[in-house]
Parts: sequence; structure tokens; C-alpha cells
Amino acid sequence: IYIAMKSEDTIHIERKVPFADRDMDIFIHEQQLQLSQEKLFEADLASVEEAAEMMLNTIGVKLDIENPKHKLFMLKLLKAETDINRLTLDRKQGKWIEVEKPKKIVEVATHVADIFTMKDAVNLYIKSLDKKKTAELRDRSNFLNDVFLELIGADVDANSINIETLLDLREQLSLLPRRNIHKYSKMTIPEIITFVNGVDDILVEDVITKRTLNKYIAWFTAVFSYADNYGKISRNPSKNLKLKIDLAEDEERESFTADELKLISARLPDDRRRIIVNILYFTGMRLSEVFKAKLIEVEGIYVFDLTDKHLKLKTKNAYRVIPLHQKLLDLDVPNLLADIQKSYTASYISSWFNEKLLRPYVTKEKRKVLYSMRHGFAGTLKNKRQPESVIAELMGHEQATMSFKRYAADYDVEILKEAIDFLDYEIL
Repeated sequence: IYIAMKSEDTIHIERKVPFADRDMDIFIHEQQLQLSQEKLFEADLASVEEAAEMMLNTIGVKLDIENPKHKLFMLKLLKAETDINRLTLDRKQGKWIEVEKPKKIVEVATHVADIFTMKDAVNLYIKSLDKKKTAELRDRSNFLNDVFLELIGADVDANSINIETLLDLREQLSLLPRRNIHKYSKMTIPEIITFVNGVDDILVEDVITKRTLNKYIAWFTAVFSYADNYGKISRNPSKNLKLKIDLAEDEERESFTADELKLISARLPDDRRRIIVNILYFTGMRLSEVFKAKLIEVEGIYVFDLTDKHLKLKTKNAYRVIPLHQKLLDLDVPNLLADIQKSYTASYISSWFNEKLLRPYVTKEKRKVLYSMRHGFAGTLKNKRQPESVIAELMGHEQATMSFKRYAADYDVEILKEAIDFLDYEIL
């Protein structure tokens, strides 16, 4: 009431006289008072929602219709509107009434400075993470600070976030492209968001997978859960946001058929990109691992060495050695690997193979990509009746049973080499 009448004071405090058309002016304000009284009687909250939002915005607070105190606040606003109209009418009739400044205005301004923003929520959560797990800390921090806060707003009041906001956020995240695709790898997050918003239809195979999306959801859900647990927000709006994944992990990619492998071989350029594809086929390594591995000799056998604990690998079982197939020896991989790792990047090779070779000339099947080489490696060795535990060790998978992993040492390099050599030598 004080704020609303302040402008009235500025205009009329010196005059304190009726307008020239006094009767019409009084009639108009009588109608306004009657209308506001009817709205108050009928509890017409929607009629003052816009006014409420504008008032709160002036002090940096968002209207929260889900807050239990929302209805009471709106009723008080209706009552204030009626009081304002009554005071204004009194003044038009020459009854000047001063409105004292309420003491609580200073208290409101103090409260606004204490808003718990989304940036505060992210910082609080990141502080809780185990600093020894550097890879996890880096990945989560980068996503939450660079992507999550960019999309949701760093200065937004965490208590104003509702399920509708997070559903919109999930939709935005689902449209983000995979950063290992060459054309997106150099873009900043704001550039990617601008690009996504400006493109009607991004290729389905370019966007992140449901598993990646669910990982992102788990990360920002943890922010709200942590803030809720410590009483920083009144409720947690981020429950049940993950998407259901119908396919098992090993069904998300399909192996190439023998005919498709022959088509791939026919299209491979006669340069070191051909060698990289052969490495993937004959080792079952992830593409990123090819660019992290070293070549050493163990008991006279060349192996790709991924045992350095400083390497960032996908799982703890990924730290392993993989003997070289004879085909890779014939391609002179021991002498060329270091140069290959300097000449290319994983994102370039993935983009080149999937977009320039595979889709135009081999298959349009979305579940067949460069990563399918890894699935083919496992499937081929399984069909050659190699023990699953040997295949698991070569691929860096968890062993079939905990007891086996606990009590059995790693296989000798000779046994792993024998399994590798079962792969078809001439396929690529």
C-alpha cells in the first residue's frame, strides 16, 4: 500500500485539491473500489497474479505458485488492492490520509540478499565431492558449471525451480550433440546451445545417448537432493526425471556383418586411418584407448599397455594389456603408433568413419557405428569358443563372478595372445 500510494503522494501532496471534473473522477474510483471488493470477496487470485509477479520482480523474487503460502499472499494482495482504491477515493473526495512507511520494508530488502541461487546450490554440492576422485570431480564440475548453469540460470533462486522447469531442461539436454563429433568438438557450450536452438533437425546419430542424458540428470538431481538434505530449499523438484532405457548396454550397438566389413575394407583409405580401424577390430579397444595406450614388450610379445593408473579410463577393469594380432605387426604398428597418436584425434576418426565412410557407403543402420568394432571383437571371440573370462580381460570388462576376479590372477600374456590370434586375419 505504501509503495502504491507513494506515486499518488508525489502528484497530489502539494495540490490537495479535487480535479476539475470532480464528479466523474469520484465515480470512476467508486467503480474501481467496487470491482476490487468483488474480486476480494470471490478470491479471484488470477486477477492480481501479474501485479504480484511485477512487484516481486522489483525486489528480485520469483512468484512461486506451488508454495503453500502462495494463496495467503495473493489474498493479502487483493486486500491491499481494495485498501489502495479506498484510500485513493478518499483523497479524491478531499479526505487526505497519510500512509506511514512500514518497518518491514527494510527486512524484505535484507531477505532478498539471502536468496539461495542455483550457483550457490552447485557450489555447495561440488564441495561435497571426493577431491581424490579427480576425474569424477572434473567431469561433474564442468557439466554443472558450464552446461547446467548456462541452461537453468546461475542467479535463479533455487527455491523457484519446479518440475516443469526441469522437464524443459531435460528436453534441452536431450538435443545436445556428442562432443566427440569433430564439428562440435571445438564449440563452446554457449555456441553449441545457440547452434542447437537455431537448427530445426539435428541428426539423431549426432545427439547424446539416453545413457549420457541420464548421467547428466543424475548429476543435477544430486545438486537438488544435497540442497534439500541441508535445508537450503523447501522441496526437491528433481525426482523421477530419468528416462527408461529399453535396450541392454550390449544391445545399443550392433556388430558389423562379414559383408559390411568387406565394404568397409574396400573404402578404407591407404593411409594410417586404415591402421586405426584395424587396431580397433583386432583389439576390441575403445577408440579413446587407442590414443592413450603405449606399446611395450612383455615376455617377447608386443602388447598395448593401458596399466598406467594416471590414465583416465572408463572403468577400473579397463587398466589392462592387449597383445598385438599378427596383422597389426604386419602393419608395423609398433613403429607407427606414436606418430598415429600425434597425427589424429579420437573425435576426428569417429566423425570421419561414421559420417564420411559408413553412412554413405556401408549402412544407414543407426546402431552400427565405429564402436561396433568393439562389439564385433567380443562376438567373434565368443563364436570361436574362447572363455568369457579371457574375452572380459581383453576388453576390460568385469569378470563374470566376483570370486573368480578375487582369487584368480590376470591371464598370462601368451594365453591372451592365443585368443587374439583367433580373429580372422584377412577381414580388413
